[in-house]
Amino acid sequence: MTATTHERAPVLDGHAAFESLVRAIERSRDVAAGNLWGASQALILANLARRVRGPWLAVCSSELEVDALADDLQAFGLDPFVLPAREEGGTGGDGVRARLGFAQTMAGPADRHPSFVLASQVSLLQPLPAAADLEGRFLHLAVKQRLGVEDLIGRLVAAGYTRQPLAERPGELSLRGDILDIYPFASELPLRIELFDAEIESLRSFDPETQRSIEAVPRISVCLASDAGGIEDGRGVLPSALMAAGARVVEIEPLRLADQRQGLAVRSSAHAHALEREREELAKRRRLSLQSLPAAGVSFDTRSVQALAVGLERAPAELKTLVEAGQRVRIYCRGEVERKRLAERFAEFGAGLEDVELELGELSKGFRLLGANLIVVAQHELAGLAAAEHRRAERTPHRVRALRSFFELKIGDLVVHAVHGLAIYRGCRAWRAAAGKRSTCGSSSRTKCRSSCRRHVSTWCSVTSARARRRRRSTRSAASPSAGARKRSSAPSSIWPATFWSSPPCARRANAQPGPTVPSS
Repeated sequence: MTATTHERAPVLDGHAAFESLVRAIERSRDVAAGNLWGASQALILANLARRVRGPWLAVCSSELEVDALADDLQAFGLDPFVLPAREEGGTGGDGVRARLGFAQTMAGPADRHPSFVLASQVSLLQPLPAAADLEGRFLHLAVKQRLGVEDLIGRLVAAGYTRQPLAERPGELSLRGDILDIYPFASELPLRIELFDAEIESLRSFDPETQRSIEAVPRISVCLASDAGGIEDGRGVLPSALMAAGARVVEIEPLRLADQRQGLAVRSSAHAHALEREREELAKRRRLSLQSLPAAGVSFDTRSVQALAVGLERAPAELKTLVEAGQRVRIYCRGEVERKRLAERFAEFGAGLEDVELELGELSKGFRLLGANLIVVAQHELAGLAAAEHRRAERTPHRVRALRSFFELKIGDLVVHAVHGLAIYRGCRAWRAAAGKRSTCGSSSRTKCRSSCRRHVSTWCSVTSARARRRRRSTRSAASPSAGARKRSSAPSSIWPATFWSSPPCARRANAQPGPTVPSS
């Protein structure tokens, strides 16, 4: 029994139907191939991508079919670029980022273009920004560079960005004190810009889920291009128009595609116009149709493997019979644990299964290819289970709410400072007023403090960043305290930390003397 010492996709060189298909593609402009059951279509495409020069554009009727075919292709060693459809009514999300990334890539050098693109019919009707529109949407930043924050925010909002407490999804920005977070539509990670006044102090990428910095860079160029819109309200170019003139278009299940196009054409005049534009673009390129029904062109003789859904207890005996009959059997497992368990079960069964190949991969449906003596089956099919349902994972946003009381804070909690941005809560300190020693907020009891200082929690966090230390030095040089103030500041009780720009209102109401302060800018 072998694991991964062989090729990812079974090579079909020498198979009569496959060689006929290769010759037909090289000779004819439009070719059809039929009798392709289950994941055999992906196997044909993986071998064609190796034998016939691309690039390739495969079109499916729905996003679910795109996801299933993408998994099948990856199981056979071909990693396609999936161009997802834009979410209805949405301008952000992973789909828009992937679409803008595709537009950026296609506007660059030809050697960086993807060799195999996979998309749904709806995705190909939604426009993308043209190359000329992308050129003027780049923001070039460098450390020590001066930046007009308000002008940049206005530019981002005009481009479709929205302001949020935290930048967690593409198309969001957040400003907290001197920290500006931007999550560009076309970037995999958001960018954190830390400022010292109007000068860029650092540029860092960060994790949108944990908000922790990942990598610091001295300079960066960010594409600020936003979504080009949907079919009815969008402006730009169709994705198929960005493909090279020699690209080959593959229609997966053309009958389902025809039904999908017919339904889209009656939705609106904009849909009908987009379909006509796409038809004109695809007519310029060579076309290949793959379907499970018989076709007028090349016919592959594939069969279902439903007979192997006998359960994992009986599967070894059935597979041994096939191996003894000269069949090459390959089983795809979803994970390493499943593959290990299956290998142990085969070992317990005894001799006869040494030549069964166990591979890692998510396979939709297995098949039997006659003439090649090849049987490809998924582990869940042997167990009699249905294939895993494809669901696009959505990132769960952080739930942000204001504190009801600063007593909810614990030492070490991450907070957002009203002026300095992200900070760590270090606790409260006592200070000395004229009437004697009181609590940090200047009230004689905790109950009064809780009711009067609820809105000023963010000013009670000790900031220990280098930026805060530099501001503290500049504050001391700008506002030199009087001799009386210096004397008071040397009292045993600690005053309000100098890292804060202002003292809390309750301290001012108590006629406290918390030391030198600078008004908030």
